[in-house]
Amino acid sequence: MNAKRQGTIAEQLFATQAIRRGFGVSMPIGDFLPYDLILDSDGVLFRIQVKSTTYREYDSYHFKIGSGQKSKELYTAQDVDVFALNIFGSRDFFVIPHAHIGHQKTIRCNPNGVHGMYFNNWNVFR
Repeated sequence: MNAKRQGTIAEQLFATQAIRRGFGVSMPIGDFLPYDLILDSDGVLFRIQVKSTTYREYDSYHFKIGSGQKSKELYTAQDVDVFALNIFGSRDFFVIPHAHIGHQKTIRCNPNGVHGMYFNNWNVFR
């Protein structure tokens, strides 16, 4: 499966899960904005960038979180509020605020590791 299709599936999964949890979701037309969707939590809007991976090394999943096809650029706090990182093939997401990722183009996540507090943590939006 190509990366574009995998990303689209992860975006739709995140949107569906958000709606089931009572959030509003809007998706921009086209894919030229730095975020994939907008999540509305009681009138507070969050710009969400969804990423997905199948790459696992030891007990961590590796996510490329830069923008662009070849030379990954960093997302700024003006671009994205929250990253939703999907372990492809699962319904699980690491829901991580931009401020907690910093200036990384890749991130390793493990449900029992340093980013474990963000594993399926939809409270980020409450």
